[in-house]
Amino acid sequence: MRKYLGGFSRSKDFTEISMDLNEHNPVNEEPEETPGTDSPSGEEQAKPADKKRKRSRIREDLEAIVLAIIFVVVIREYVAEAYKIPTGSMEPTLMGNSNGHENGDNIIVDKAYYWFHPVERWDVVVFKYPEPSLMPAAGESERNGPSPPRGGDYPLPGHRGQGEDGGSPEDNSPVVLYRRNFIKRCVALPGEKIEIKHGDIYITNDSGLNDEIPRKPHRVQEALWQRVYFSNFDSKNPFEGRNWDLPASSRYEVRGGVLVVRARGGRDVQFTREEIKDDRIGEDNKIAADNGGVGMHGSNYVGDLMIETAVTFADDDSRLTLVIVEDDCTYSAVLGPGKATVSWLLGRGPRPEEGDAEQVDFAFAKNVEYKVRFINVDDRLSLWVDGRVVWGEHRFTGEDARPAYTDDHDNLRLGNASATIKVKGGTVRFRSINIYRDIYYTDKKNDGGHALTRPYQVPEGHYFVLGDNSARSSDSRNWGTFPRENLIGRACFVFFPIYPILDIEKKRLEFKSRMKLIR
Repeated sequence: MRKYLGGFSRSKDFTEISMDLNEHNPVNEEPEETPGTDSPSGEEQAKPADKKRKRSRIREDLEAIVLAIIFVVVIREYVAEAYKIPTGSMEPTLMGNSNGHENGDNIIVDKAYYWFHPVERWDVVVFKYPEPSLMPAAGESERNGPSPPRGGDYPLPGHRGQGEDGGSPEDNSPVVLYRRNFIKRCVALPGEKIEIKHGDIYITNDSGLNDEIPRKPHRVQEALWQRVYFSNFDSKNPFEGRNWDLPASSRYEVRGGVLVVRARGGRDVQFTREEIKDDRIGEDNKIAADNGGVGMHGSNYVGDLMIETAVTFADDDSRLTLVIVEDDCTYSAVLGPGKATVSWLLGRGPRPEEGDAEQVDFAFAKNVEYKVRFINVDDRLSLWVDGRVVWGEHRFTGEDARPAYTDDHDNLRLGNASATIKVKGGTVRFRSINIYRDIYYTDKKNDGGHALTRPYQVPEGHYFVLGDNSARSSDSRNWGTFPRENLIGRACFVFFPIYPILDIEKKRLEFKSRMKLIR
């Protein structure tokens, strides 16, 4: 990642400007008359004073400029700096210049943050990327040594590379230099063991995690949701898009921007979004174009899903069922006036006919709109209503909820993922239906990646980082960890770009911005 071009260039030498506080001041002192001569005219008398006054002003201006430069350089070096995102490895969290985007995100990096705080899991960090030096380490020949860095950059002092198992490097391991700036999300901390399997990260540490998926804070999970489907009920075809299994159109209609579904006579109405995969998500949470093409579709099934809907129950017998399928596990929430339940049927656990179920301590009312979220993510199941958890978050332990496969190759053969909205009685109105998926960390085993075939021990003082756009990210799976001394700072804010948009219908110019806090 290259630095933001709008910043000041660094300067190592500064001109020192000193001020003589005892300098003669011609403004406040009358001119002295020389005996025996005529007094000079007022115009002739003012010339030396004007020259000294101009010199004083020039000196003051130079002082102000130099102090401003010093202030900016100090701030830029030690406090905060602007950077521009050049690539799409962190999409959709941060947008780069790739894939036809005219403007990558411009961000502010807080360089002082980690002076006072430790690096935490899920932080978006900026660091110097370790890269092989021009010169081979001791014991290596030039023929077998690492290739020169791209661009012919001068090899800076560095440390020796870590081995595959994260232990101490051998004497003949390559010297590592610190060259380019990278931005990634920190997922494993010093001393932890990490393994990537079926799209998730599993951590073992001294803080209570034993080969478990670490829980993301709510603010981080909100930033990581990637849109699979977004409803448009202003259209006559509300379920436009691929992979929808639709009922007969006579069972539902769109009226005034609302989807009205009627389940009468004991006949259910079901909408299913099938084969949800790790399609590439880009700007505005849409599938991004790939080199100007139609887009890049993923191969791996993603069952970490969220169904989000704004729903109203029109009748006492109205019932809505939300279903998420992840591999051979099925999770369901049945909602309606008076009561609600959540149930789950795990693939390799005990298999009762109806699975396990629990009552939800929340009573839905008739003709009231609720914003409902049914979430299965990181082996946890929860139900949210109007922004708060009304059931869960239930944690599935042991191997019951884990897939039978261990790598992406088996995912293609054994995986499954879908989301279903089912109306089982009465009339239900939907103002919106959205489906989101979590990040699926792609298996890069073919590239000889770290933490993919077996647990990887993160060395002390090092960090394991991954890109949010997993399939298109060069990160710790490829080149391992980076040391604490390479850490530059914490990405905290997107301040540009801002797009002008001409709204012809409203006859006014509006501005669209990607300004946001980075989570």
